[in-house]
Amino acid sequence: MPTPFAMVMLGLLVLAAVAGVVVWARQYIGRRHDRVGPPASSDTPYSAETAAAQHTRMTDRGGWV
Repeated sequence: MPTPFAMVMLGLLVLAAVAGVVVWARQYIGRRHDRVGPPASSDTPYSAETAAAQHTRMTDRGGWV
């Protein structure tokens, strides 16, 4: 049977790993939504107006400059 100290350390390690996966997933989802361009499955034409609106939204959020 592991010591209580070892169990606490193992618990903290698992907690850190879960937190790392959550942070990575949130960043991955954010990057996926910030891409410029039409969705890959979209059949609608992509206009310069759409690109300009996307750029304006990103600069308003403090993103692209």
